[in-house]
Amino acid sequence: MYSEVFISLRAQDLGYGRSLFERLLLCLQDNQDWCPISLNVQCRMHHAICSFPSAHFYNNMLLTDLALEHSKSQFSGPPYIVFDVKDSKEQCDEICSFQNPVEAQLAIITAEYLLQCGVLSVAVLTPYTAQCVCINRILRSSSRDRSCRIEVGKVEGFQGREKDAVVLSCVHANGEGSSTNIRPLDASQLNCTGFLHDKHQLNVALTRAKMSLIILGHLNTLMKFPLWNALITDARQRKVVVSTTEATIKRNIEMIFQERNPNGKSFGEGKHRDGKYHRCLVAKRKEGPPT
Repeated sequence: MYSEVFISLRAQDLGYGRSLFERLLLCLQDNQDWCPISLNVQCRMHHAICSFPSAHFYNNMLLTDLALEHSKSQFSGPPYIVFDVKDSKEQCDEICSFQNPVEAQLAIITAEYLLQCGVLSVAVLTPYTAQCVCINRILRSSSRDRSCRIEVGKVEGFQGREKDAVVLSCVHANGEGSSTNIRPLDASQLNCTGFLHDKHQLNVALTRAKMSLIILGHLNTLMKFPLWNALITDARQRKVVVSTTEATIKRNIEMIFQERNPNGKSFGEGKHRDGKYHRCLVAKRKEGPPT
Protein backbone atom coordinates (compact mmCIF):
# COMPACT_ATOMS: atom_id res chain seq x y z
CA MET A 1 0.00 0.00 0.00
CA TYR A 2 1.40 3.38 -0.96
CA SER A 3 0.13 6.87 -0.36
CA GLU A 4 -1.73 9.21 -2.67
CA VAL A 5 0.28 10.92 -5.39
CA PHE A 6 1.09 14.51 -4.45
CA ILE A 7 2.11 17.14 -6.98
CA SER A 8 3.17 19.54 -4.23
CA LEU A 9 6.68 18.83 -2.97
CA ARG A 10 5.89 21.04 0.04
CA ALA A 11 3.04 18.68 1.01
CA GLN A 12 5.40 15.73 0.76
CA ASP A 13 7.96 17.51 2.95
CA LEU A 14 5.27 17.98 5.61
CA GLY A 15 4.54 14.26 5.64
CA TYR A 16 1.20 14.28 3.81
CA GLY A 17 2.56 11.71 1.35
CA ARG A 18 2.90 9.10 4.09
CA SER A 19 0.49 6.18 3.84
CA LEU A 20 -1.79 5.01 6.65
CA PHE A 21 0.26 1.82 6.97
CA GLU A 22 3.49 3.82 7.36
CA ARG A 23 1.88 5.97 10.05
CA LEU A 24 0.81 2.86 11.94
CA LEU A 25 4.34 1.45 11.84
CA LEU A 26 5.78 4.73 13.08
CA CYS A 27 3.34 4.74 15.99
CA LEU A 28 4.38 1.21 16.96
CA GLN A 29 8.12 1.39 16.35
CA ASP A 30 8.91 2.32 19.96
CA ASN A 31 6.38 -0.10 21.46
CA GLN A 32 8.16 -3.31 22.43
CA ASP A 33 4.84 -5.13 22.80
CA TRP A 34 4.02 -4.64 19.11
CA CYS A 35 6.95 -5.69 16.98
CA PRO A 36 6.17 -5.73 13.23
CA ILE A 37 7.09 -8.87 11.32
CA SER A 38 8.45 -8.47 7.79
CA LEU A 39 7.97 -11.05 5.05
CA ASN A 40 11.34 -11.29 3.33
CA VAL A 41 10.85 -14.00 0.68
CA GLN A 42 9.43 -12.78 -2.60
CA CYS A 43 7.89 -15.25 -5.02
CA ARG A 44 7.21 -13.01 -8.01
CA MET A 45 10.29 -11.43 -9.58
CA HIS A 46 13.36 -12.77 -11.28
CA HIS A 47 16.28 -12.11 -8.92
CA ALA A 48 17.82 -9.62 -11.38
CA ILE A 49 14.67 -7.50 -11.13
CA CYS A 50 14.54 -7.87 -7.35
CA SER A 51 18.11 -6.70 -6.74
CA PHE A 52 17.65 -2.91 -6.76
CA PRO A 53 14.30 -2.80 -4.89
CA SER A 54 15.73 -5.09 -2.22
CA ALA A 55 18.75 -2.84 -1.71
CA HIS A 56 16.92 0.51 -1.74
CA PHE A 57 13.43 -0.21 -0.41
CA TYR A 58 13.79 -3.31 1.78
CA ASN A 59 17.21 -2.91 3.44
CA ASN A 60 18.70 -5.80 1.43
CA MET A 61 16.31 -8.21 3.12
CA LEU A 62 14.39 -9.57 0.12
CA LEU A 63 15.24 -13.09 -0.97
CA THR A 64 14.02 -14.91 -4.06
CA ASP A 65 12.31 -18.28 -3.91
CA LEU A 66 14.41 -20.97 -5.59
CA ALA A 67 11.27 -22.49 -7.08
CA LEU A 68 10.95 -19.45 -9.35
CA GLU A 69 14.30 -19.95 -11.04
CA HIS A 70 13.38 -23.01 -13.09
CA SER A 71 10.17 -21.53 -14.49
CA LYS A 72 11.85 -18.25 -15.40
CA SER A 73 14.84 -20.01 -16.99
CA GLN A 74 12.54 -20.97 -19.90
CA PHE A 75 12.23 -17.30 -20.89
CA SER A 76 14.70 -16.41 -23.65
CA GLY A 77 14.75 -12.65 -23.17
CA PRO A 78 16.71 -10.43 -20.76
CA PRO A 79 15.37 -10.13 -17.19
CA TYR A 80 16.42 -6.51 -16.71
CA ILE A 81 17.51 -3.82 -19.18
CA VAL A 82 17.66 0.00 -18.99
CA PHE A 83 17.51 1.68 -22.39
CA ASP A 84 18.99 5.18 -22.60
CA VAL A 85 16.82 6.75 -25.32
CA LYS A 86 19.10 9.47 -26.59
CA ASP A 87 16.73 11.21 -29.01
CA SER A 88 13.57 11.26 -26.92
CA LYS A 89 11.92 14.51 -25.87
CA GLU A 90 9.05 15.18 -23.49
CA GLN A 91 5.97 17.27 -24.20
CA CYS A 92 3.90 18.81 -21.41
CA ASP A 93 0.24 19.81 -21.69
CA GLU A 94 -1.65 22.54 -19.83
CA ILE A 95 -2.53 20.26 -16.91
CA CYS A 96 1.07 19.22 -16.38
CA SER A 97 0.69 15.72 -17.84
CA PHE A 98 3.67 14.60 -19.89
CA GLN A 99 4.02 12.53 -23.02
CA ASN A 100 6.99 11.33 -25.05
CA PRO A 101 6.02 10.05 -28.53
CA VAL A 102 9.42 8.51 -29.21
CA GLU A 103 9.30 6.47 -25.99
CA ALA A 104 5.70 5.51 -26.72
CA GLN A 105 6.69 4.03 -30.07
CA LEU A 106 9.70 2.22 -28.60
CA ALA A 107 7.60 0.83 -25.76
CA ILE A 108 5.28 -0.91 -28.25
CA ILE A 109 8.21 -2.30 -30.23
CA THR A 110 9.81 -3.64 -27.05
CA ALA A 111 6.55 -5.16 -25.81
CA GLU A 112 6.08 -6.99 -29.11
CA TYR A 113 9.58 -8.46 -28.90
CA LEU A 114 8.87 -9.65 -25.38
CA LEU A 115 5.78 -11.49 -26.63
CA GLN A 116 7.90 -13.11 -29.33
CA CYS A 117 10.21 -14.39 -26.60
CA GLY A 118 7.39 -16.38 -25.05
CA VAL A 119 5.83 -14.24 -22.32
CA LEU A 120 2.06 -14.50 -22.09
CA SER A 121 1.34 -11.01 -20.76
CA VAL A 122 3.02 -7.62 -21.07
CA ALA A 123 2.20 -4.31 -19.42
CA VAL A 124 3.48 -0.94 -20.62
CA LEU A 125 3.47 1.32 -17.56
CA THR A 126 4.00 5.04 -17.32
CA PRO A 127 3.35 7.66 -14.63
CA TYR A 128 1.32 10.01 -16.84
CA THR A 129 -2.15 9.92 -18.38
CA ALA A 130 -1.02 11.74 -21.52
CA GLN A 131 1.61 9.07 -22.20
CA CYS A 132 -1.00 6.32 -21.72
CA VAL A 133 -3.17 8.03 -24.32
CA CYS A 134 -0.22 8.35 -26.70
CA ILE A 135 0.76 4.67 -26.33
CA ASN A 136 -2.82 3.45 -26.72
CA ARG A 137 -3.20 5.52 -29.88
CA ILE A 138 -0.15 3.81 -31.39
CA LEU A 139 -1.36 0.42 -30.19
CA ARG A 140 -4.82 0.86 -31.74
CA SER A 141 -3.25 1.74 -35.09
CA SER A 142 -1.40 -1.57 -35.11
CA SER A 143 -3.08 -4.47 -36.88
CA ARG A 144 -0.86 -7.08 -35.22
CA ASP A 145 -2.55 -9.85 -33.26
CA ARG A 146 -0.16 -9.30 -30.34
CA SER A 147 -1.66 -5.90 -29.57
CA CYS A 148 -4.52 -7.41 -27.56
CA ARG A 149 -1.96 -9.00 -25.19
CA ILE A 150 -0.33 -5.65 -24.33
CA GLU A 151 -1.95 -3.71 -21.49
CA VAL A 152 -1.20 -0.01 -21.05
CA GLY A 153 -1.65 1.62 -17.66
CA LYS A 154 -0.44 4.13 -15.11
CA VAL A 155 1.98 3.05 -12.41
CA GLU A 156 -0.31 4.12 -9.57
CA GLY A 157 -3.10 1.91 -10.90
CA PHE A 158 -0.95 -1.22 -11.00
CA GLN A 159 -0.49 -1.59 -7.24
CA GLY A 160 -1.04 -5.24 -6.29
CA ARG A 161 -0.89 -6.51 -9.88
CA GLU A 162 1.75 -8.35 -11.90
CA LYS A 163 2.63 -9.28 -15.48
CA ASP A 164 5.13 -11.65 -17.04
CA ALA A 165 6.96 -8.63 -18.47
CA VAL A 166 6.78 -4.89 -17.92
CA VAL A 167 8.01 -2.03 -20.09
CA LEU A 168 8.35 1.17 -18.05
CA SER A 169 8.26 4.43 -20.00
CA CYS A 170 9.75 7.18 -17.81
CA VAL A 171 8.72 9.93 -20.27
CA HIS A 172 10.92 12.76 -18.98
CA ALA A 173 13.54 14.05 -21.41
CA ASN A 174 14.03 17.78 -21.12
CA GLY A 175 16.99 18.07 -23.48
CA GLU A 176 17.75 17.58 -27.15
CA GLY A 177 19.36 14.18 -26.71
CA SER A 178 22.76 15.53 -25.73
CA SER A 179 24.35 15.67 -22.29
CA THR A 180 25.64 19.16 -23.12
CA ASN A 181 22.20 20.54 -23.92
CA ILE A 182 20.07 19.72 -20.87
CA ARG A 183 17.99 22.52 -19.39
CA PRO A 184 17.95 22.83 -15.59
CA LEU A 185 14.55 22.12 -14.06
CA ASP A 186 12.65 25.24 -12.96
CA ALA A 187 10.21 25.41 -10.04
CA SER A 188 7.12 24.64 -12.13
CA GLN A 189 8.77 21.57 -13.65
CA LEU A 190 9.81 20.30 -10.22
CA ASN A 191 6.18 20.44 -9.10
CA CYS A 192 5.16 18.42 -12.20
CA THR A 193 7.74 15.67 -11.75
CA GLY A 194 6.36 14.08 -8.60
CA PHE A 195 6.91 10.56 -9.97
CA LEU A 196 10.66 11.12 -10.13
CA HIS A 197 10.73 12.07 -6.43
CA ASP A 198 8.32 9.38 -5.21
CA LYS A 199 10.05 6.23 -3.96
CA HIS A 200 6.69 4.51 -3.41
CA GLN A 201 5.66 4.85 -7.05
CA LEU A 202 9.12 3.79 -8.21
CA ASN A 203 8.95 0.74 -5.96
CA VAL A 204 5.59 -0.23 -7.48
CA ALA A 205 6.88 0.33 -11.02
CA LEU A 206 9.97 -1.85 -10.48
CA THR A 207 8.21 -4.76 -8.78
CA ARG A 208 5.32 -5.60 -11.16
CA ALA A 209 7.30 -7.80 -13.58
CA LYS A 210 7.84 -11.53 -13.07
CA MET A 211 10.26 -12.42 -15.88
CA SER A 212 11.47 -9.21 -17.52
CA LEU A 213 11.59 -5.49 -16.72
CA ILE A 214 12.60 -3.10 -19.51
CA ILE A 215 13.03 0.59 -18.61
CA LEU A 216 12.97 3.31 -21.28
CA GLY A 217 14.30 6.72 -20.27
CA HIS A 218 16.52 9.68 -21.04
CA LEU A 219 19.21 8.99 -18.48
CA ASN A 220 20.83 12.44 -18.44
CA THR A 221 17.47 13.85 -17.35
CA LEU A 222 16.62 11.09 -14.88
CA MET A 223 20.01 11.27 -13.15
CA LYS A 224 19.15 14.73 -11.82
CA PHE A 225 16.93 12.98 -9.28
CA PRO A 226 18.73 11.14 -6.43
CA LEU A 227 16.76 7.90 -6.47
CA TRP A 228 16.95 7.56 -10.24
CA ASN A 229 20.63 8.44 -10.09
CA ALA A 230 21.11 5.47 -7.78
CA LEU A 231 19.10 3.17 -10.08
CA ILE A 232 21.06 4.19 -13.18
CA THR A 233 24.41 3.94 -11.37
CA ASP A 234 23.46 0.45 -10.22
CA ALA A 235 22.38 -0.54 -13.76
CA ARG A 236 25.66 0.68 -15.23
CA GLN A 237 27.64 -1.26 -12.67
CA ARG A 238 25.66 -4.36 -13.62
CA LYS A 239 26.24 -3.59 -17.33
CA VAL A 240 22.56 -3.58 -18.26
CA VAL A 241 22.39 -0.03 -19.71
CA VAL A 242 22.06 0.15 -23.49
CA SER A 243 22.14 3.40 -25.47
CA THR A 244 19.57 3.54 -28.25
CA THR A 245 17.60 5.85 -30.54
CA GLU A 246 14.36 5.63 -32.46
CA ALA A 247 16.33 4.51 -35.51
CA THR A 248 18.41 1.82 -33.77
CA ILE A 249 16.03 0.35 -31.20
CA LYS A 250 15.03 -2.69 -33.28
CA ARG A 251 18.66 -3.62 -33.93
CA ASN A 252 19.54 -3.11 -30.25
CA ILE A 253 16.64 -5.28 -29.10
CA GLU A 254 17.45 -8.06 -31.55
CA MET A 255 21.06 -8.11 -30.38
CA ILE A 256 20.17 -8.16 -26.68
CA PHE A 257 17.40 -10.73 -26.96
CA GLN A 258 19.67 -13.10 -28.86
CA GLU A 259 22.82 -12.59 -26.80
CA ARG A 260 23.95 -15.32 -24.41
CA ASN A 261 26.88 -15.48 -22.04
CA PRO A 262 29.02 -18.66 -21.72
CA ASN A 263 26.65 -20.00 -19.03
CA GLY A 264 23.69 -19.78 -21.37
CA LYS A 265 22.03 -16.99 -19.39
CA SER A 266 20.36 -13.97 -20.85
CA PHE A 267 22.04 -10.59 -21.19
CA GLY A 268 22.21 -8.81 -17.84
CA GLU A 269 21.36 -11.84 -15.74
CA GLY A 270 23.44 -12.04 -12.58
CA LYS A 271 23.50 -13.75 -9.22
CA HIS A 272 21.84 -12.58 -6.06
CA ARG A 273 24.06 -10.22 -4.10
CA ASP A 274 25.33 -13.02 -1.83
CA GLY A 275 25.23 -15.74 -4.48
CA LYS A 276 22.46 -17.66 -2.72
CA TYR A 277 18.73 -18.11 -3.09
CA HIS A 278 16.24 -18.72 -0.33
CA ARG A 279 13.57 -21.38 -0.91
CA CYS A 280 10.09 -20.26 0.06
CA LEU A 281 8.66 -22.42 2.85
CA VAL A 282 5.10 -22.02 1.60
CA ALA A 283 5.26 -23.57 -1.86
CA LYS A 284 1.86 -22.34 -3.05
CA ARG A 285 2.32 -18.69 -2.11
CA LYS A 286 2.14 -16.59 -5.26
CA GLU A 287 3.46 -13.22 -4.16
CA GLY A 288 6.13 -11.86 -1.90
CA PRO A 289 6.28 -8.60 0.06
CA PRO A 290 5.97 -6.16 -2.87
CA THR A 291 2.27 -5.68 -3.59
